[in-house]
Amino acid sequence: MCVAFVAPAVSQNVILSACKNPKSFPSACRPQKQKRQKPNSDSACSSLSPYTPPISKIGKLDYTPLLPNTSNAFLNQILYTNDAVFHRRALLLPQTPTGTRPSSLADSAHHATNEAQLFRMFINMSGLNEVIDLTDIHAQMSEIILYWCSAICLVNTLKFDTINDKQFTLIDNSYVEITEESILKWHSSVEFLRRDLQCLARIALPMFTQIEDISRQFRDSFMTPEEMTYFLILSLIEAMIRCSKNSGITRERFQPYMNRLFTSMKQYYGENFSEDSVATRMGRIVMMLPLLNELHDLLGKHRSLLQLCNWRLEHLDNENLYSAFHSMNLSDRS
Repeated sequence: MCVAFVAPAVSQNVILSACKNPKSFPSACRPQKQKRQKPNSDSACSSLSPYTPPISKIGKLDYTPLLPNTSNAFLNQILYTNDAVFHRRALLLPQTPTGTRPSSLADSAHHATNEAQLFRMFINMSGLNEVIDLTDIHAQMSEIILYWCSAICLVNTLKFDTINDKQFTLIDNSYVEITEESILKWHSSVEFLRRDLQCLARIALPMFTQIEDISRQFRDSFMTPEEMTYFLILSLIEAMIRCSKNSGITRERFQPYMNRLFTSMKQYYGENFSEDSVATRMGRIVMMLPLLNELHDLLGKHRSLLQLCNWRLEHLDNENLYSAFHSMNLSDRS
């Protein structure tokens, strides 16, 4: 969700300058389907109120995803994890024929509390919890969770293929259309923002135009669902190393997991692509990481802009997101 990210604040001078002159704001497939088998299911998240979200115990899944049945055990597990988190999120949201709907800015912002729980679910099911020391990243937990939210926005935009219609899909599977009229209407849904609406929309539109460009670059990279899952894991590892107290020790701790990940990638490419294309495709995944960082920074600038317009967003601070992260009791299995 675009308001759910941390970045350096936008100064009042920049806002005033952009109001007078908008241009002055700085620019900031899976190859083959496999037969599947059912594993044991895990716990589920509960719904929450869009304005005062309570922290709830985890209930049982109404949907049990299927474990891919390939010879690549690591890939099987992370694909299953991705599928389970996607469907868990869907249980929390209004059901629509296409899976998406127009965004309400306030509702999307408050869904970040749910995403903290879904992030915990992801790192537990993917095995990342066995590697990372949570006390080492406690002080930067909100930044990591909000980075996860940035990645999920991108994943959802590609999954629902909304960028073709100039739409950016957010963490709650809702979308905002990247046009001046839609950006204006989107911000007007929050009462706090209405008095600064024209100025806010003029500054936000160039940000979302850049986000659109980044999303199109990812779309045009033609990554398969498997590659996108590898990319998501790599981006989270990079974020956790960057935000840890001692990045050197954290990097060493992740090394065995990274060895498994790259061994799995090598096997996946060897089974599905020609030998000549393997290095190119693996390199492309690594080279796309800075683009996700750029998208995250743009979304963070948008959040800072909203805060300057007196929308405090207290539920996105470090302690509240850390509390939401720990609210999920993963020992309760369905």
